[in-house]
Amino acid sequence: VNDAIIVGDKLVSCSSDTTIKVWNCFSDGACTRTLHRHSDYVICLAAAENNSNIVASGGLGGEVFIWDLDAALAPVAKSVDAKEDEVPNGNSGPALTTLCSMNSSSYYVDKRFL
Repeated sequence: VNDAIIVGDKLVSCSSDTTIKVWNCFSDGACTRTLHRHSDYVICLAAAENNSNIVASGGLGGEVFIWDLDAALAPVAKSVDAKEDEVPNGNSGPALTTLCSMNSSSYYVDKRFL
């Protein structure tokens, strides 16, 4: 397991087997979903603050996926060849996440509005 976050009543983990797993952390602890889309190790997860079912995952394959945990098993968005750099806000932690692709494009995501 490379990263894990609590999202609502779920625990979401990612690992070097290229999967993201969703667990019932407040009931039986069972794995309820295994998400497959990354081409290499999945190394980080981030959750949206305002919408507790939205999760972003990043991997060594240069991919960032946005997942709606309550919807289908496919991601709702994908960025290829992305790198993540968090931009701290003045309050209690990072609000903006900068996603930079290898083609010199930069994308800024305000996680408060996801």
